[in-house]
Amino acid sequence: MKIKQTRKNIFERMEFEMNPNAGHSYNELYDTYDSIEWHVDTKGKTKVFEWGHTVYSWSYNFFLPGKFDTFLIGYKYEDKFYSDTTAIEVTNYREFLSYYWSEIKGSIGHGTGYPKYASIYYLSR
Repeated sequence: MKIKQTRKNIFERMEFEMNPNAGHSYNELYDTYDSIEWHVDTKGKTKVFEWGHTVYSWSYNFFLPGKFDTFLIGYKYEDKFYSDTTAIEVTNYREFLSYYWSEIKGSIGHGTGYPKYASIYYLSR
């Protein structure tokens, strides 16, 4: 597993990538694993690989600061076959709209946006 940056601020998108070791092909995934899951500590998990479904890159937004372990677990015949762990840090440094949410008191105003163009797409069979 590759991560572009292991330290990000809350609400920022953290990007992950499943990348087999150099010299190995993605076809070897099908020979080696039945499925691969991506986990974030005990917060949740999602399948990134199983027969007929492969996700090579994904992103995740963290809403709470802290240090987390993210890991891939590969399974073969329902047994854990491989695990790859990477530690990440999620910070809270006023980088999201330059505020700490706890410092906002009262109204901060409002804004209204209007789309320049509106498109509706219809799909037919």
